[in-house]
Amino acid sequence: MHCFWTSLMLLTAACGQGDKSSPNHGTVNLSPTAPTISVYGFPNDSPIEQADNLICEIDTQSNDNDHNTVSYTYEWSVNGTIEYFTSDTTNLTDTMSATKTSAGIWTCTVRAFDGIDYSPSTSSSLTVEPDIE
Repeated sequence: MHCFWTSLMLLTAACGQGDKSSPNHGTVNLSPTAPTISVYGFPNDSPIEQADNLICEIDTQSNDNDHNTVSYTYEWSVNGTIEYFTSDTTNLTDTMSATKTSAGIWTCTVRAFDGIDYSPSTSSSLTVEPDIE
C-alpha cells in the first residue's frame, strides 16, 4: 500500500486502499528556514545608477532540519517591478550589474529551496540614486 502526505503541514494523510496489512507510513519534509540577507552597493555603499553594482548577500544561511541540500533563488525588483532573477544556486551572493541599474528602490528577495519545499521569502532594499553628472 502506498501512503503520502497531502498537506505540507501534516494535517491529513491519504493511503491507498490496498493490502490492509501493509504499514501506513509517509515521508515528511520540513521546509527550510528563511535566510537572512543584506543588500549594498559596490564600490559605493550609496549606489549610483549605471555606476555601482548591487550585491545581495546571505548573512545567515537557511537551515534544513531534515538535512536536504539547499539552493537559493534571488529576485531583484525596482520600484515593485521584477527585473532579474537567479534560481537554483548555492552561491551566497548575487550581483546586479551596474549597467542594468536605474534610479529607484531596489529590493532583493531570497527564498531557500530544499528540492521539495521553499522557505518563507526574506527581502532587503536600498535606494539607487540618479547619476546627476
